[in-house]
Formats: sequence, C-alpha cells, structure tokens
Amino acid sequence: MTELPKVRRVYRRIDEWECIPAGMYDEGFCVQSDRDRFLRVYADFLADEYDFQVGIQRVFEEWPASCENFLTDCNINRIAWLGQASACIERGLPCSFRGGFWLLTKQQQDEANLQAFLNIKEWILAYRKHQKASRAACQRMAEQMLFSWDS
Repeated sequence: MTELPKVRRVYRRIDEWECIPAGMYDEGFCVQSDRDRFLRVYADFLADEYDFQVGIQRVFEEWPASCENFLTDCNINRIAWLGQASACIERGLPCSFRGGFWLLTKQQQDEANLQAFLNIKEWILAYRKHQKASRAACQRMAEQMLFSWDS
C-alpha cells in the first residue's frame, strides 16, 4: 500500500455524524459472556470480502457526513475507521469489538486492510472531483450574479 491521496480536512458537527445514532460508539452492547462471540462476528465479517465490500458501500452511501468528517482526517487510522463503520452498519456491531481484527490471520488482516485502503482511495478521488466541480459551479454562479447586476 502507498499513501492515500491528499484531501482537504473537513469538520462536521458531531450531531451530523450518522455513525452515532447507528450505535457505532455504544457501550455496554452485550454481557461479557457474549464478548468473544461478537469479536468472532467482527473477524468473520472482515474476512468475507463480499460482505465487507457491501458494508463499505453502505457506509459511503448512508453516512456521507461521517465519511466526510473521518475520511478527510489524515490524523486517524481511516482504514480501521472504515472497517469499524462497515461492521456497525452491516452487522450492528459497535467499534468496541474492533479487537476481532486480531483474530484474523496476518494474510486476512492484510487483505482487509488493502480492501479498505483501495475503497478509501477511490472515495477520496471521487470526493475531490465532486468538490472541484462544486467550486467551479459556485464560481460560475458568482460570476453570473456579478455580471447580471451590471445590466
């Protein structure tokens, strides 16, 4: 893996983050006796390339504010965030079960990390393209308004 493309940091207010009402940061999700089972659910989810991809796509589509806030932040582990977010949206697991990642083999970890990395890279490139188009549209609108006032 190489570095992710650069992207301008965007801050979204916490009340805009879709991941919070979805339960990503819920504590006390289960009794301690179920913890191992949910760690295994998390690991199995990441190991299943198809299910993981479905979860990733759902995060991108259903959590735009959370994605903008977290995937533009180069100071966090965006790969881990996307894995946790996709497990939350697809399996209902809060991020407290992220330790399930360590139940994977090294090869499975590398594959899951690569899958998340490639998806984040694609998201950033699409996001930058969208931002550039939005800025150009705003610029055109401002120019039209400016020139229409002269007539």
